Order: sequence, then structure tokens, then C-alpha cells
Amino acid sequence: MERGSDVCSNRRPVEGKIVALVLDVMVILINTSTEILLNMIPRYLLNRSLPLLQELWKKIRGASIPRNWGRCLHFTEYDLASTIFRLSMKQANPAICEIDKIRISIFGNEISNFENFMLKYWENSPFLLSGSSNILEKDNAVFSSLVHSLNPTSTDDVLDSILMELVSCPPLASDELDINCFMNEMNSSLGSPLIYGQDIRVLKARELTAESLKNYVKKEVHFFENGMRKVFIDGDNAQKCKEAFQNGFTVALRGMEFRSAKVAAIAKGLEVLFGQPSVGANLYLTPPGSQGLARHYDDHCVFVWQLFGQKHWTISYSPTSVLPRLYEPLSSLPCSESEKGGGLQLTLNEGDILYIPRGYPHEAHTNTDGSESRNKMFSGFSLHLTLSIEVEPPFEWEGFAHVALHCWHEKGKELSDSVTSSEARTMRILSVFLLHVAIRLTANCNPIFRKACLVAAKLGSAEVLDEPHSETLMLSQKATFWSIMNIINASSNFMEVYKNVAVIQESNDDSLQWMRWLRHLPQDGADDAKIDFSNHLRMWDKLVEFKGNGELEDEFFKTKSKFCRCVVYEDACKMFHMLLDKYRRTRRQYMCGMLSLHSA
Repeated sequence: MERGSDVCSNRRPVEGKIVALVLDVMVILINTSTEILLNMIPRYLLNRSLPLLQELWKKIRGASIPRNWGRCLHFTEYDLASTIFRLSMKQANPAICEIDKIRISIFGNEISNFENFMLKYWENSPFLLSGSSNILEKDNAVFSSLVHSLNPTSTDDVLDSILMELVSCPPLASDELDINCFMNEMNSSLGSPLIYGQDIRVLKARELTAESLKNYVKKEVHFFENGMRKVFIDGDNAQKCKEAFQNGFTVALRGMEFRSAKVAAIAKGLEVLFGQPSVGANLYLTPPGSQGLARHYDDHCVFVWQLFGQKHWTISYSPTSVLPRLYEPLSSLPCSESEKGGGLQLTLNEGDILYIPRGYPHEAHTNTDGSESRNKMFSGFSLHLTLSIEVEPPFEWEGFAHVALHCWHEKGKELSDSVTSSEARTMRILSVFLLHVAIRLTANCNPIFRKACLVAAKLGSAEVLDEPHSETLMLSQKATFWSIMNIINASSNFMEVYKNVAVIQESNDDSLQWMRWLRHLPQDGADDAKIDFSNHLRMWDKLVEFKGNGELEDEFFKTKSKFCRCVVYEDACKMFHMLLDKYRRTRRQYMCGMLSLHSA
């Protein structure tokens, strides 16, 4: 490989064929290996081979590989991308920015500043982190290296780096905890160009002027109408994106945490700071006097970080009484509060950070006058990064309640299985299953259950956390837990829960699919002593069998009372951390693989 065109040439036909054969066999073996086999590859061999494979893939993608090479190799560039991805999963995780530095760069030196934000603003109201623009002047700031690495000579440079140098990042299912399943599905498409709608959008908000509309409305217009077919952003389409930008369209790029090692480090640091499985990062480049996204609200909290230029934001009051869940369909918005004289309006300057909770409608536009911009080349333009704290369902307070119930049930099995009858064990299993459903029904109408559970949040290093006030947030989390236990004990009704399950089963509804993530929690004992969270029909058949004897309702109320009174908070925290580690492991394997492809 290092000899380039000499390999596979007429002068060394035998040697060239051997090298090509080694590459072909290596790609086949690696792409058909399990994670266990990949972990057996010696570290020194990985360190020597991976850079060579990345260089080869780079040349194949750039069509700079000699023609005689192509005749010798029998794998595609996508096969080679899959090989690089698989080998990179074993590489060291992307460097995490020190938690103290991230917290200080955003919230200031004192831990109390972060705790005040969490207790007063987090998931409650928008907040402009004043003074954060000064981070650009700090030599040791977390974000300064990223800002300087994005210091282009023109907006064309930014667009070129987005459109020509990046590859697609296929979505990873939220409850996928086995990277092999993802690889088996995506084996032949890794390394493809950006896919419109999935990785990148080119859009602008256009005002609707129809007389039938009574309210001020803007609608998003996409430059590409992809319909049912995939649109790849390369070649001619990349040039069309540049032309669209000149005509007022915003270029929005998703998944920056998988494309930039610097963004990945920041995202991973925030993930640890907030105790969540992952943090997403999107990049938005907007031309002067334009608006990309129409007024909308998100199902996740965001920190908007203004990198270059300025952008004016309008944030309305939250239209809902409960926080929107991740992945749930978003309801239509009421008329803008800003028309009624309400809401918040502000302008972000370079380095400013704005926090917007999930559920708060917002929109933003650039001004035609960019005279205050630090970089004159960005006069009127805006480049900002959104860091999204996506609270997965298992990591809301509802999820923590499910984890707590699971821990309590498993602990009870250890103490009683040897002395109880088979029928009594089945009754207890059904009662616990129904109590899981009861928690869900209570969470549907109680806002506190949808808030993020922060028991895994790490506020800083061990030295800093020795300060007396550092446990304020953790104590508030424990108090929230016991409040939730009181709500569950007071509100859960057997007949309501039973009828809910009955309606779902009769209508062949998939409304219990929210429960599938519970299968990731460990269960001891034989199969008949376990709750089948994946097969609801099996659980329903057992419920029908035991409902007639009249004892199931009594068992349900006994189970609920014992759980809410005897559950051990610390046990639930331990299991919660174990589940969080499972989620993080798969996401970090994915992140390592995608960053390796982009580093090539």
C-alpha cells in the first residue's frame, strides 16, 4: 500500500496479487466478525493497519487510487468503510472535555451557579447565559479550540467542508444496545455521501399570505423535494446547495458529534454533566436577512451556541402543561405569544449561549446589518451550533420509577421464591406488570414524571465536589423520588389499569411498546418467573386466567403499598447507572466508528 502504484503493476504481478488478496480477505473477515472476535485483534495490529485502511478509503473516495489498484481489489468503498468502522469501535473513546471546564465555560466558576440553573431554569424556562461570550477570550476555554478550527476565510469554506468532506451517519435506534445489529443492517451503506433529510436539510421559512389565514404564519420550504427516493448531496447537488444558500436558504447539518472530534468531546462532557446517555449537536448556517426553521418547539432541551455572526431569537411561552416526550408526535402550535406582547426576544452575539427547554416555541432569523460581527466576512451571516440534551424515556423520572419497581421486585424474589407457591409467584409477577402500566398512566398526566432524572449527573471532579453546597441538586433528586412514590401510591387504580390493558389487547394496539426498554434490565430465575416485556400477549393471557379468582386485585394493592413504602432509593440508583452505561456503550462505539471515517 505504501508503494502506491508499484503494487499490482506489471513489474510485480505476483506481489501485487498477494497484497490485494490480503486486503480482500481482511475486509471479508472483519466485516463478518462478531464484536467478541473483533476484540481479540491485538492493539498493535489495529494501530498499524487502521491508518493504512483510512488512507486507502480516502483515495478510493477521491478517485485518486491508480487504475491498476481497482482491478486488483474486489471490495467496494462501502465494504472498506464498514471495515474501518468495525476496527475503530475498539479504539479509545473520544476525549471527554474535563467536566469542570465544561461547567465553568458555560455556567461560571461556582458549582452553585450550575445548581441554581438546574433548580430554577432547567426544563422550566429559557435562559441567556450572560457573559458566556467571554469564553472566546479565555485561552483554556472548552469551546475556543472548536471556534478557531472553524475560522474560515469565507462562507464557501464552511459549505465545502459540510458538503464535500462529510459522510452520512445512519440513525441508531434509541433502544439498540447491540452494535452488531446496527452493523448488519448498515453494512453496505456506511460511508455514503450525505443523505438529504437524514443528515442535512436546506430550507427557509416563507410567510404565507393567503387571505384565509387570520394569524401570522410561516411555512418551511425545502430546496430538495426528495419524496420517496434518497437524495445524496454530492457533485451537482452540492453545487445546488451553495446556490440555495445564496438565495436565502439555511443549511442545517445533523450529527456533528459524529463528524468532529472537538464537538464529540464537548457533547460527551455535557452527557456526563447532565447524567444522560447522549447529547446531539446540529450546525446551522443561515444567510443574511433570512430564517431557516419556522416557529416550532422541540421534544428535547437545547443549548444554542452562537459561533459566528448574530441571530435574533423569539421565544414564546410553553403551549403545554406537560413536557413533550422524546419521539412523540408534536402537536400544532397556537398563535404566537409574541403577537400578544408576551414571550422573549433577544439577539445572540458570537460566543453567547441560549438555553431553550423542550416544549417552548421559538424561531430565529438573521439581520441584514452585521456591522457588530467580529468577523466582517460573516457580516449578516450566522453560524450556530445546537447542543441537544435528549432525555431518553428510561431516563425521565417515569423511567426511574420503573427501574425502582424492577429492583424492588427482583430483591423480593430472592427472599420469597423458595417459600411461595407457583400460583403466588405468578400473582406477584402480574401485579408488578400491572403496576408498571399504572406508573405509565400516572405519568401521562403528571408533569413531574416527564422531567429528566439527574441522579447520574456529575457536577465536577472529586476535589470540587467536596464543597458543602455540592449536594444540593442530589438532595433535591431524592426528594423528587419520594414525592413520586407518594403520587403512585395515591393514584394507581386496579380496574383502570386492567381495562387499559384490555382495550390495548382487543384493538391489537402497540401502545405498550413503550415498555420494551425494560427488557434490558436483568431478571433472575426461570422463564416462568420473569416478566415478558416483549410479549404482551403472553402477559395478557395470564391476566385473563387470574382475573376471575378475585385475588389479583388484592395482590395488586398489596404490591403497590409494599413497593411505595419499602423501595430502596440507593438500589434504584445503582441499577439506573447500570442501564445508563449500557446505553452509552453502544452510542460510544457508534461515535468512534463514525469519527474514524470522518478523520480519513
